[in-house]
Amino acid sequence: MLTWISMIMLVIFLGCCTVVIAASCYNIFKLIRRSTGKRDFAIRNHHLKTSHG
Repeated sequence: MLTWISMIMLVIFLGCCTVVIAASCYNIFKLIRRSTGKRDFAIRNHHLKTSHG
């Protein structure tokens, strides 16, 4: 009986860890994509201004 309880607790703990790691990786990935997207937009905007002027 005790082994079942400990196994269930271990599974729940590992599941929580997986969710936390996945969420943090997703946030980091989103942050990187947003920063690179902004940089690309700024470079494109700068090129447009220089080509017109």
